[in-house]
Amino acid sequence: MQTTYCRGLLDINEGSYSMVEGRFVSIIRDDLRNLNPFLGFCKQLSLYGGINKMSEGLTEYTRSHGDDWLGFALLGIADVYGDNVQDGNSAFSNAVSRVDRDNAILLSKIISVMAEENRNFITSATDLQTRLAAMIEE
Repeated sequence: MQTTYCRGLLDINEGSYSMVEGRFVSIIRDDLRNLNPFLGFCKQLSLYGGINKMSEGLTEYTRSHGDDWLGFALLGIADVYGDNVQDGNSAFSNAVSRVDRDNAILLSKIISVMAEENRNFITSATDLQTRLAAMIEE
């Protein structure tokens, strides 16, 4: 999986934003177990460089796929790992407003993980979790 994610990052570096869906979003949507390697990949990028490029690619993806909650969630992950908490909050907020009830619990778990990874995101995560909880309880 890491090889696919590396290829995706290389595509982004070359300006091939159309590859973001196939290298990241579709792979995770098809098998949600691929989310954990994505989290690890983004964490490594945050430590060694490249997380801003990941955010750039996912930003382009969400511009053309504005109804895709998962794309916004992946963008939120990249932004929070990149210590862009305000942008991460915005991306996750977009994900919350687009997620269906079936995936709301998964999104809630992703937000919890990101709050553990970046203490500056805790307040935002709490607000997002409240919105998701209301959706789940409906």
